[in-house]
Amino acid sequence: MNEEVSTYYDTVADRYSEGYLRPIDAEEDRLTTTVLMEHIREDDFVLDVGCGTGLVLDLMAERPLGYYVGLDSSQGMVDAARNTHIGHQFMIGDMDELPWTDNDFDVVLCLNAVAMYAEDYPALISALRASCRRTVIMSVPLPRHASRAAYTAESPGKHYRPLADLIEPFAEHFESVQFSFYSSWLHDR
Repeated sequence: MNEEVSTYYDTVADRYSEGYLRPIDAEEDRLTTTVLMEHIREDDFVLDVGCGTGLVLDLMAERPLGYYVGLDSSQGMVDAARNTHIGHQFMIGDMDELPWTDNDFDVVLCLNAVAMYAEDYPALISALRASCRRTVIMSVPLPRHASRAAYTAESPGKHYRPLADLIEPFAEHFESVQFSFYSSWLHDR
């Protein structure tokens, strides 16, 4: 991930969650929580790549996680997460250079379009697989949503890819793949 992206998130970290209070954000959180609750057990080791301020821990408040590691390239986001979520591990790191290669985690998350920042998307998918024992959960915007002006104007460094390019690397690295294309009435407006 490039320095411009990390710097951007450093500057917005203290007010980051304020920018996600729209009805569409609440709907995406609801859908994400449903998926997380279905796939994460209380005793799982969870890695959250691009953890930001620790939103996953907020979404999973009803089912506390036993062991959670949040990784983000922004010092500001990691500091905000550490101040809010005591007892969990947060660290600075680059998704393009994950240090885990021995299936160290039961579940690996890469949510909220974080994968769009990857310089080498197929390499990211390979690294997520190498760090995971059981389940990788990733969310990416569908191409029809990727043109939203707010994404490109507000956040530098995103690499939007055609849907086929997003899906193909999964088939190369996973024995079983399940895709859930979701949309809500808010997305379809």
